[in-house]
Amino acid sequence: MQRSDRHGNTTFLPNEPASARQASEHIDPAVAARTIVVVDDRGRVTQGAQAIFTVVADTGGMAGLVSRLLKYRFVSLLLEPGYRLFARHRGRFAIFFRNSG
Repeated sequence: MQRSDRHGNTTFLPNEPASARQASEHIDPAVAARTIVVVDDRGRVTQGAQAIFTVVADTGGMAGLVSRLLKYRFVSLLLEPGYRLFARHRGRFAIFFRNSG
């Protein structure tokens, strides 16, 4: 993900209470422990599906374009159950994201 960041702004932190406090005072560490949380350059906090689409929207290509449309609150709320299902079983999906090289 960081390699695809067009602006070089993406930083990944572990889902730990200290990292959550480091990223923003507006992040509840309990929330950060169970889902992805994004803090943008203006300090806005998003989580779950909306956070994923916010990060991917900063990349190029078709994924970035689609994510720019899906990152809006109403749309991402509709997709949140699918995100939660994916997140709960992410280990099963990992096979699709491994490098074959």
